[in-house]
Amino acid sequence: MKELIVGKSMSLIQKQYPEYDDVKLAEIRYGLASIYITISKTIIICLIAFILGILKELIIKKMETGHTKRE
Repeated sequence: MKELIVGKSMSLIQKQYPEYDDVKLAEIRYGLASIYITISKTIIICLIAFILGILKELIIKKMETGHTKRE
């Protein structure tokens, strides 16, 4: 599934930006794959939390730790 989504995205990018070289396209492919993996993991974690009945706690904890100020 990852290869399908990343492959389709890459072909759209190559059509839109034909001036990109192989190095730039490899960087973009790596970034797209990373985003896909991150979203997939987040969905799986939320589904498991929902099944276990702790989704609310997960969201609250994420909001507490995700918005801290760094000084």
